[in-house]
Amino acid sequence: MLDAFYLLASVLLLPLWICQIATGSKSLTLLWHRVIGVAPLPDDGRPVLWFHASSIGEVLLLGPLLKHFGQQPLKHRLVLSTETVGGLQAAKAVFAGDLLVIHVPLDLSWCVRRAYAAIRPRLLVLSELELWPNLLLEAKRRGIPVAVVNSRMNDADFRFFQRINRWHRPALAAIAWWGAQTLRDAERIRRLLGQSRTTVEVTGSLKFEALAGASAANASQKMRHLLGFSAYDRTLVAGSTHPPEEQILLDAFRRLARQHPELRLVLVPRDSRRFPKVAEMLRHSGIPFAQRSRLIAPLERSEPVTLIDSIGELPAFWQLADFGFVGGSLAPHCGGQNVLEPAALGKPICFGPNVWNFSEASAGLLQAQAARRVHSPTEIAQTVEEWLNDPDLAKQMGENGAAYVQSQRGAAAATIRALDESLAAGGPDREPKSPRIE
Repeated sequence: MLDAFYLLASVLLLPLWICQIATGSKSLTLLWHRVIGVAPLPDDGRPVLWFHASSIGEVLLLGPLLKHFGQQPLKHRLVLSTETVGGLQAAKAVFAGDLLVIHVPLDLSWCVRRAYAAIRPRLLVLSELELWPNLLLEAKRRGIPVAVVNSRMNDADFRFFQRINRWHRPALAAIAWWGAQTLRDAERIRRLLGQSRTTVEVTGSLKFEALAGASAANASQKMRHLLGFSAYDRTLVAGSTHPPEEQILLDAFRRLARQHPELRLVLVPRDSRRFPKVAEMLRHSGIPFAQRSRLIAPLERSEPVTLIDSIGELPAFWQLADFGFVGGSLAPHCGGQNVLEPAALGKPICFGPNVWNFSEASAGLLQAQAARRVHSPTEIAQTVEEWLNDPDLAKQMGENGAAYVQSQRGAAAATIRALDESLAAGGPDREPKSPRIE
């Protein structure tokens, strides 16, 4: 029944997919890889832990978990799957060592069965709301425990899962442990689960844990040298931008550049498919700019604007920044990107009003006087000018942000403990713990 529904939907969506593939917004290669699946892993006696995340952001959030289990190379083998090209590129760029990165199979029963047969996981770990029915049902049939980590369920998510819950609940019963970010998320998850014995816990958000470390600091110094930034420069990094934010940031930069020739703007678009469009916009602007992908030798002097048209390097540029703008927050339908990564590094930040993906974190940073909310190029320019004119204020806001993030940590330890318990307990035929919300 589920496969029939998927196939019918595929037929109806085929014209759209053909158009998207023709324009380059969808990858035919990616689709093919998700159909044929992964080659069988050689059996070396170690249990395989299969982690799955949708795209770049979720991939990076799994960093603390992958690091923990990756530090035990003789005990476990790690597989990380993702749905997008960007997620795959980010995983390969950021995570090294004994980690196999693959495309997740399409949620068709034969694709899923082929993937399970090739991977033979001991545990399946799903990020946030990656609750694909066939993926869950096949785990249940094979007796493989499933854990869901870092889940948040906003109003729209909850309404969607309520609508499909009659058909989806048997798949949700495969989940042994479910980590929620907040008490409200946990309560909504419990309502969807009904009488299931799934353990539900409030762990907090992994967003406070999956932040740049020493490797990003080292990469930051290399980028500073490559792009010609000097001690005199003051750098505004606009990370994970969406349209029309690049143009908004450029307008704000124009307002500041004459009075502050030391200011540099670094644009890091979220979607790699938009790199050529942003480069074309910069060419039409008439402002000199450097393009990361075209640099072979280090620049003698930094350009006023730099375009980072590469994958996985944003953590290094947050390290390099003096000030930050967090993208997806002025774009109308995005909901904001990760406000915590630059804050954790002690950078004063600003963001727009559309931050529902990080509503609690953004509210916490505003309350801690670690961030500013902006609505226009004028407000961005005013905020950055205030930081340029008052370095002590900028420093204090950065320190406030780092302190706030530090106070919220703990989700990784709680999640790792639960995953260790799931590994020790075995498959879903075990006697489960009583459900709890903590």
